[in-house]
Amino acid sequence: MTSRIEVAGKDCTEARLAQLDALAQSTGLTPEQLRRPAMTLTDCVTESEYLDQLIRLLRDREHLVTTDFEIPHRNTFTGRLWARLKKSLWKVFRYQHDYMAGQQNDINFVLGSAIEFQQRQHEETVCLLEQRIAQLESRLGESPSNE
Repeated sequence: MTSRIEVAGKDCTEARLAQLDALAQSTGLTPEQLRRPAMTLTDCVTESEYLDQLIRLLRDREHLVTTDFEIPHRNTFTGRLWARLKKSLWKVFRYQHDYMAGQQNDINFVLGSAIEFQQRQHEETVCLLEQRIAQLESRLGESPSNE
């Protein structure tokens, strides 16, 4: 079930879903990945669950997209004129945006990978430490349940 999206009293749900589908096709992401809001982080109960969800969210959103978009404007002559001017300027300068977006995508990918690697390394370290503690406790003849 999809919530209704209303702007200025008009139902824009279908248009927004069509934009999401077009964005999903251009980015290679699924519509579900694009719809996953950052607010889902508040639903996490444990720190581990939070970190897993955060890394998944970072991976889903690591790419900047410079596809065409609807420029909002007032429904007046000057509003439409400004929208056309902005659209023309976007076409002229888009290559610069694409170049910068490409660089930012590279940076986002490297940072996302670093965070993911660091998280996996941390989990491995904790696991090794827990095993080491268990070995030391078994040597001493103690068990964690005795405490």
